[in-house]
Amino acid sequence: MTSVHIGLDRGDATVAAAEHWLHELLADIDPTDVMACTHFVSTPTPHVAVSLALPRALTLPDPAAEFAEGARIARDAHAAGTAGRAVVFPGQDRMTGVMSVADLLAAGAIDRIRVLGSAAPPAPSTEVDTLGYLRPQWMDGRLTLLTQPANSGRLAPFEVADQRGCCSDH
Repeated sequence: MTSVHIGLDRGDATVAAAEHWLHELLADIDPTDVMACTHFVSTPTPHVAVSLALPRALTLPDPAAEFAEGARIARDAHAAGTAGRAVVFPGQDRMTGVMSVADLLAAGAIDRIRVLGSAAPPAPSTEVDTLGYLRPQWMDGRLTLLTQPANSGRLAPFEVADQRGCCSDH
């Protein structure tokens, strides 16, 4: 599939706001061949931009002049596969529940699974509890799901839906 890459930026302060905007933008689009990512950018100030890879060009809002550079950075990083956190990606709807590494990789766009703190890839039979929330990242041209050890020898995504900040209770 040939993709058209688009960067968009409205200066969102949070990942949640950028994700919400992406879902609004894609509300009337078949997500089958769409990939949408968030990107931390620092120009003109630190914020979250977004990128899309679509099977065809669409008319989408142009970023305000002050955010044009952030939109370009997001687009270029996504197109090169060097950065971006996938919010929408092919096969996402089939990646639910507990799946083996092999099945998860076969289900869609995720190219590899890494375990934090380990140089070795997980065995194909290792189970991953998706926790209903996967946010793989572009790393070295490959869409990579970062995981961590979980209960019963399984893996779980490193990023979870409801993040609790370190030291948030004191």
